[in-house]
Amino acid sequence: MNAAMAIKAMFGVLVGILYAIAGQAMLTGATGTPGYKPGTGVEWLITMTGAAMTAFVAAQIGVVVATPGGDLIQRLRVHLFGTTSVTSSQDRAAKLVVAVLVLDVVVLCVIGIWFVLLLADPSRISVPAGADPLKEAPEYVSLQAKAFVALAIAGATGVGVATNK
Repeated sequence: MNAAMAIKAMFGVLVGILYAIAGQAMLTGATGTPGYKPGTGVEWLITMTGAAMTAFVAAQIGVVVATPGGDLIQRLRVHLFGTTSVTSSQDRAAKLVVAVLVLDVVVLCVIGIWFVLLLADPSRISVPAGADPLKEAPEYVSLQAKAFVALAIAGATGVGVATNK
């Protein structure tokens, strides 16, 4: 594995972990703590890491898809190593990069879909004992759900544009 691949893999893992931590904090607070309001640090962290993950995944997929070659595996090898003939260690490194991309997409989607679910059904959000269920999601839930949908559309559009080149 060369330095560029190692940096990409470490970046993907780091933003995935940070996004998961911030997302879990917000979701746990929303569903388990009546009147929960996230701090600005948590809001900033989830917004920045969500955007970074989307940009990272879309850029990597877009570059691979835009690389001339045969199937996606061959294109990935050409993008990473300049050739389709790779050693077994290079093949493992390529699989690691793909695994990081897939895990980032899964983390982004699982947390994002939970925000969309809370936006669509705010009765799942914790309220004080005896209070009526919420009819509208709090602003931080609405913002994260909308951000997820926008990031998903932007990421898919970026990959779509790359496939047409």
